[in-house]
Amino acid sequence: MNQHIRAGIVPRFLFAFGLAALVLAPAPAEAAGFVIFEQGGKAMGMAGAFTAQADDASALFYNVGGVAFLDEREIYLGASLISLGDSTFQGQAPFPGPSATGEQKSQIVTPPHAYWVQPINEQFKFGLALNAPFGLVTEWEGGANWSGRFLSEKAELINIDVTPTIAWRVSDRTGIALGVVARFAEVELRNRNAAINPVTGQPADV
Repeated sequence: MNQHIRAGIVPRFLFAFGLAALVLAPAPAEAAGFVIFEQGGKAMGMAGAFTAQADDASALFYNVGGVAFLDEREIYLGASLISLGDSTFQGQAPFPGPSATGEQKSQIVTPPHAYWVQPINEQFKFGLALNAPFGLVTEWEGGANWSGRFLSEKAELINIDVTPTIAWRVSDRTGIALGVVARFAEVELRNRNAAINPVTGQPADV
């Protein structure tokens, strides 16, 4: 009988172990791309460790539940100064080869952020956020001499979010908020294609 009991326990143990491994397995991480997390001076000064605290008007970006605990009107205006460039491309053998090089154009972008919080009463607060959580641009110099021109010459995303929010202070330690995001965005993707010039019969970039 003991042998039968052990035989039944082992498969269940393996199943539980496999299930735990599946649940706890790390998910693949992906690059943030054009995400702009720099949405408040205090949060940046804390190296982004602000979400759990969220005690100023920039809580409208980091943690809207924190708005419920703001007892006075707050207006927060700012912008991030982001320098882009200093990136180079160097090809490797056999393809595209060491002679294939490229340099990214140096550019400066200044995505804005503005937050307004207005208490309605002790329990309910209204907030309005205007910010750019996505943006930035990548543009390569060289035109017809840029070896990656058939993939990309320029990729730019311009984005503005408008977010009205209502926050409810349920208790001294609990806040709940509901917001709606209206997102306005413009994307530019530019690259070149190879074609044959019908007049000369020679390849050309278009």
